[in-house]
Amino acid sequence: MLRYLNEPKCFAGGNDYEEATTWLDRMARLQAATRMSDEEILFVAGDHLVEKAATWWKVVGKKSTDWKSFEEAFKDQYLADREGSWWRQLQTLKQGPKDSIDDVAFRMQELFDLLGNKNHDIQVSMFLDAIDPTIAFEVDKDVTPSTLRDARARAKQVERSIQRYGARPGPSAPVLPDRDVFSVGSRNGYGRDDLSSAVSTMFSLADKLEKLTINLCEASSWFGLLLLR
Repeated sequence: MLRYLNEPKCFAGGNDYEEATTWLDRMARLQAATRMSDEEILFVAGDHLVEKAATWWKVVGKKSTDWKSFEEAFKDQYLADREGSWWRQLQTLKQGPKDSIDDVAFRMQELFDLLGNKNHDIQVSMFLDAIDPTIAFEVDKDVTPSTLRDARARAKQVERSIQRYGARPGPSAPVLPDRDVFSVGSRNGYGRDDLSSAVSTMFSLADKLEKLTINLCEASSWFGLLLLR
């Protein structure tokens, strides 16, 4: 079994909760896979603590008499506020311009696993808040997904459509053609030349109408003079 396992990495201490969690979980898996006794796994763990963590081991860690007590001491030292940190990361997680749906979903699932959170409603709600609002609208507009897995699958479908057609979902206003670019003889309207011609014709007709009105007035006056004679 040992030949299939990678050499455990050393842990140097610090405030990286995920690094500390990964290291501790790896040690626990190593013990389970190799069936080491508590004494043996504690020896291996102590040998893979370096720098500040090595100092902590000398002062606190090596006093542990079994693996369970070592885990508790290790968590008190390096994972005291881990849950608060992971929740803050979840609350601030947002899909960036270069992030895919999978990037957000897998990171979110990792944090939920670290927290031991299995509440589907919370997971789906936080996922929809984290991804692109336009994609979230399409995912949630008919029926809200029941699990994070379902929400991710539907969001990926929308994402693929955007990538394929180069357009974002959602209602859009109809694009009306500019009257200056209407083609001549188009059913939708007149071309620029047609419009100019129509305006000229209107002015010409108005001018002729005005002259006709003047002529009628003059004729009426002349006819009145004839009657007076």
